[in-house]
Parts: sequence; C-alpha cells; structure tokens
Amino acid sequence: MNTYNDRTRLILSEIGMMTVELISIGSRVDGYGIVDGLHVKVGDEMNPAKKAILNEAITMIQVNA
Repeated sequence: MNTYNDRTRLILSEIGMMTVELISIGSRVDGYGIVDGLHVKVGDEMNPAKKAILNEAITMIQVNA
C-alpha cells in the first residue's frame, strides 16, 4: 500500500481543491487550468510555507502533465 508523507498530502490537497474550484465555476479542468489557478493563489498568498506548497503543486503538475 502506498502512503504519502504530510508534505505530499498538502500538495495533492491543493491540487484537489483547485480542481473542485474549477468544476464549481464551470471553468476548464485540465493541467493548464489548474496551474493557472494555482499561480493566482501563489500571487495572493502571504505565508511563505503555503506559497512553497503551492509552487510544488505547480511543479508536480507541470512535470507529470
């Protein structure tokens, strides 16, 4: 059984929350849409730790898409 560390869970959670946001507003739900949405969140975020998680989420999508 695969388990994820806490940091990976946070990254996947941010990706999942962005996906749900995009679905709820009827926007495109693909790698580009998720990355665009996460970029907006990064720009608004003041907490450096959260900003790092969001940047890692962006990187994870870009590497795997």
